[in-house]
Amino acid sequence: DGSGGLTLGTVNTEGKVTVASTGGALDLGTLTVNGALNATASGELNLGTATVNGALNATSTNGDIIQRGALLVSGATSFSAGDDILLTQAGNNFVGLVNASGNDITLTDGSGGLSLGTVTTTSAGNLTVSSNGGALDLGSSTVSGNVVATATTDINLGSLNTTGSLSATATAGDITQAAPVVIGGTTALNAPTGEVDLSNATNNFVGAVSLTAESAQIVDGVGGLRTGTVTTTAGDLVLASSGGGLSLGTTTVAGDAQVNSTGGSITQTGSLTVSGAASFSASTLDQSNNAVPAAVTLSDAGNNFIGPVTIEQASAGTFVDSVGGIELANVNDTGALSVTSTG
Repeated sequence: DGSGGLTLGTVNTEGKVTVASTGGALDLGTLTVNGALNATASGELNLGTATVNGALNATSTNGDIIQRGALLVSGATSFSAGDDILLTQAGNNFVGLVNASGNDITLTDGSGGLSLGTVTTTSAGNLTVSSNGGALDLGSSTVSGNVVATATTDINLGSLNTTGSLSATATAGDITQAAPVVIGGTTALNAPTGEVDLSNATNNFVGAVSLTAESAQIVDGVGGLRTGTVTTTAGDLVLASSGGGLSLGTTTVAGDAQVNSTGGSITQTGSLTVSGAASFSASTLDQSNNAVPAAVTLSDAGNNFIGPVTIEQASAGTFVDSVGGIELANVNDTGALSVTSTG
């Protein structure tokens, strides 16, 4: 259709469907396609209610891509919108990889999990993705705004690169990655019955990282690591920073804590409670690019080191425990050491 838009009613076909509205909006009505579906509109594209037993390619040159009912796509899916992509029906089922480009992108999958391929948001657009029937894989997503990701099981952040914040919740699974991630804002991770494992050596968490999980590993290799509120409910916590210092927020660890900075000092902005053993190592590079010890300063009055404390490496150490006493294990401190226990 070249003028005024195009609206379909009910379409059933044993082959592929190609439909284009070059003069306005396109509404696909109710479709059952036993092949590929290719839909293009110059204005808004409403995918209607569609069952596609093949690939889906949908393009809105100047408008949104939306839906009226559930989308069931057995093949790969590609969306390209001049504005937003808003596909939030609970009954959606994208079986193959989903590629998308638009401003704000919101995708919901209700069955079998959701895997993204290449996803790009423009104009400070946000990415909101929900997998309500399984795992979620963010693939190669580049986001100019914020990211909100939820899944009933595992979340794989893929190689996520966002200039904004990240909020990820894996209700009954782990949060992992496939490649380095870059998070320009704050990071909030929630895996209440699983593990957070973001241990790629070249991760870059620009803002503070907060998390709740049974156990967790967080590594930052670029500009230092800063944590907010961190809680492990059943296991260990491993934090490492190689591109700058490491600052600890309010931290509660059910198991052991291992904190390692090769980019500068270790400090804190909130209290530490560690039920198991706690190990700290801090170093930096001198003018000759040689590793030298750096300071470990953990002087918050609310600290509670229940297990033994090991100083693997430090140029100076300050430790305060005001709750239950402090037990030092191995100490490798090249400068002054101050230990205060008032509990």
